[in-house]
Amino acid sequence: MQEVLTAPTVRSTLWKRRWRRFKQNRLSLVGAIVILLLVLVAIVGPFFAPYPEDARGAVHISDRLRPPSREHLMGTDEVGRDILSRLLIGSRLSLGAALVILTMATTIGLTLGMISGFFGGRVDTLVQRLTDVFLTVPPLILAMAVSAALGPSLINVVWAISLVWWPGYCRLTRAEVLHKKQEVFVEAARAIGCDVAQIVKSLVFCGAWSGQAYLVLVRGVDRVDESRLAEVVGEQVTRASPEVVRARTGYAIGGVPPVGHREPLPTLIDVALLEMAELWAAAGTPHAVFRVRPDELVRITGGRVVVVAAGR
Repeated sequence: MQEVLTAPTVRSTLWKRRWRRFKQNRLSLVGAIVILLLVLVAIVGPFFAPYPEDARGAVHISDRLRPPSREHLMGTDEVGRDILSRLLIGSRLSLGAALVILTMATTIGLTLGMISGFFGGRVDTLVQRLTDVFLTVPPLILAMAVSAALGPSLINVVWAISLVWWPGYCRLTRAEVLHKKQEVFVEAARAIGCDVAQIVKSLVFCGAWSGQAYLVLVRGVDRVDESRLAEVVGEQVTRASPEVVRARTGYAIGGVPPVGHREPLPTLIDVALLEMAELWAAAGTPHAVFRVRPDELVRITGGRVVVVAAGR
């Protein structure tokens, strides 16, 4: 019988695996270094500005448009202010404003998108027509108009830009919610009155080199990280086609049970399933499920408990 690993045991190596995968991606490393440098400059830069008064409005007409030199490493602007000092001090303000704008825009967009997609009907129509109004006007023009109406200040500029950025997030979120609402596991959870996380998704993947089919069991709210699954099985994997699923398991997609397949399949159970008090798994059709405890699921399938869900 397979050894049953507890959730804390499996998670103990999760961060090490994430860090190893992250180090293998050079673009990710370069991006992380750039972001860390920007944050570092925003935090400590103002303390090293050679002419901090230039960032507060000081004017030196006699030093205007000076080229880079020992006194002014990046030269001066049209009124004689040191460009390096203005960059170091202004970086904190710029980065802070960008974070606030992104937070506000995503919060508004995600909230309205989820409301629109979840409730549908008149609520969906109202939110989408409001989104259309904002999308019909060029974002920069709309931001300038809102900023001019509110008055000249940084706070008003942040509000103006946030109000023209949210429609994109709203549309993306709505589309994802509508897609998820039509998933079989969501319909099953709605029918039996349980949480979507308690639904066991039975997904079939095929090895790119061996052709071996793998049965992966995850929570209804989770998505399989194929790169993480490839590390577990030792080869690249792809989602099996409906024809392959039926040929290997004897069942159609959406109704694949965790046991009783046409041929034995290596079974991988995501560790998050062990956190549930009880689970509901497909019983051969998309319209039938049966209740099972996590430990029973591991026992009857003989599966390996691993971490394959994305974002964990």
